[in-house]
Amino acid sequence: MKILFVSMPSVHAIRWINQFEAEGHELYWFDILDRGSAPFTCKIIQITGWKKNKINISGKSFFKKTFPSVYQRIQGAIEVTPSEVVSQLLATHHFNIVHSFEMQHCSVPLLPALKKHPKVLWLYSCWGSDLFHYKENKRHKKQILEVLQRVDYIHTDCRRDFTIARELGFKGSHFGVFPGGGGYPIAVFEKYIVPVSKRETIVLKGYQHTFGKALSVIEAFQKNPEQYSTLNLIVFSAHSEVVVACKPLTAIFKKVTVYDRNTKLAQEEMMQLMGQALLYIGNSTSDGMPNTLLEAIIMGAFPIQSNPGGVTEEVIEDETNGLLIAAPENPSYIAERITKALNDRDLIKNAFKINQDQKSRWEYQTIKNNVFKAYQVLLKSNS
Repeated sequence: MKILFVSMPSVHAIRWINQFEAEGHELYWFDILDRGSAPFTCKIIQITGWKKNKINISGKSFFKKTFPSVYQRIQGAIEVTPSEVVSQLLATHHFNIVHSFEMQHCSVPLLPALKKHPKVLWLYSCWGSDLFHYKENKRHKKQILEVLQRVDYIHTDCRRDFTIARELGFKGSHFGVFPGGGGYPIAVFEKYIVPVSKRETIVLKGYQHTFGKALSVIEAFQKNPEQYSTLNLIVFSAHSEVVVACKPLTAIFKKVTVYDRNTKLAQEEMMQLMGQALLYIGNSTSDGMPNTLLEAIIMGAFPIQSNPGGVTEEVIEDETNGLLIAAPENPSYIAERITKALNDRDLIKNAFKINQDQKSRWEYQTIKNNVFKAYQVLLKSNS
């Protein structure tokens, strides 16, 4: 296969593409943000250093941030656009597939180029809030509909998003449901799994922005402070306001450790955290299937996770192998969910067994084999 991958230099896109290591395919990667080379382990041609001005104008950055929709219309007259780069690549290479990851930054800008080359197969990987949230925004929905009319295949990390794509008029085919970064080398991480009886840590995802609602969980901790005196708290990927909000928690928990957004934990470090966690809490108003949720399940942490659009219930049955957060902005409700888990150790033990029994579905080689079968089906459909 000859594939042009288009993405930002995200760890999830890199892990997905690294599945092609030693497979003998001809791979190209277009860094749509032009941030420089990425740490791939597979053999791949990286297309970077493409951003150039056609004309020099003062105040470009200010204008671009202040009037994004206007700038988008005149961008081609001012600077080289992603569509121009991809058009040139498609004119000089015979790619079997163009595979873009994420909608707004990595797929919408390609639309003019892919419309000019209607016979090129376009595979789009739906990430996070791509469809679930942004379909509610008038401007974004218009762009989404235009992309879905041209895309041939869609890869989702949950069933919910393919259903939404169909509701939005997508007529193409489903590539499949796979984690956004591929599977996990489960055997490598087994050594980090601590018995439930020895776990004394709560791990919290520290996102606080339009979708992430870690502050609601931090407020929830303060509702029943006495139950945390023997437990540790680890917060990762914490936004600045979360870092500040965690400081009073040192009076509640035995120990509090906070990793801010600038502290990048390697996958093995994250799996080690999950392997020692009694509870994992992820809370947001919009998301796809969170990779950190899958990591928690694989490593035996009891998951307490929000459920936007019913996505989490695809892997968690409430009060069976985890708890669902139905009201992610209600600290009192979240406090009740946490207390329920801490007061029912049988629930945690049973969930551990259920999740350990099901984790093989996300094993690296299993996912990779199914991903490559899906690529082959895609190619045969165009032969």
